[in-house]
Amino acid sequence: MLSGPRANGDTVEILWKATYGKNGAPDLTIQGSERASFRGDRIVLLEDVFDPGSAKAVGDYMAANFG
Repeated sequence: MLSGPRANGDTVEILWKATYGKNGAPDLTIQGSERASFRGDRIVLLEDVFDPGSAKAVGDYMAANFG
C-alpha cells in the first residue's frame, strides 16, 4: 500500500503498488488504486483502477516472459 485509506463520503480508497517476479525474468511492478463504496456497513462496489500504462506493461511482460 502506498497511501490511504482515504475516505470521501461513502467511498474509501487506497493507492497500491505490486511487484511480481518469475525466476529468470525481471520483476514487473504496476500501480493503481482500489476503491470500495459502501451502503451502510456493506461494500456495494469494489474496483481496482490501474495506472496508465499498466495494461501495456503487463502485456509486454507476458509476451517477453511467457510467450
